[in-house]
Amino acid sequence: MPQHATKNKKLKAFNRGSVAMDVNLEKTGYHPGEGMKVVAYVQNNSSREIKPKYCVYRKHSFFANGTHRVDTKDLLKESGESIPPSTNQTVTKIINIPADIEPTILNCSIMKAEYRLRVSI
Repeated sequence: MPQHATKNKKLKAFNRGSVAMDVNLEKTGYHPGEGMKVVAYVQNNSSREIKPKYCVYRKHSFFANGTHRVDTKDLLKESGESIPPSTNQTVTKIINIPADIEPTILNCSIMKAEYRLRVSI
């Protein structure tokens, strides 16, 4: 099942304008070592050049006695190509999932281990 997210942001201070990003993934699950194709349509209506940043991170959640704790760890960080001011551009990035990651655990009542992608400007 394809994944999709959209984010709009107005810039303040030294940057004027706004930036919008529409990100798509081909599917929801990936195997260790597999390439994840990330397609982002970026509208850079700001006065500065921007560069998309990609981060694959692990999220561990622990549940006990009515409380929970969440730990996150960045596993992989990459940057994309620069996008000039006042332009719209579609950027495609292949991110290789690390081959040595632990499996996802979503069916346990006391812990959850999952992996996520964060795309930012």
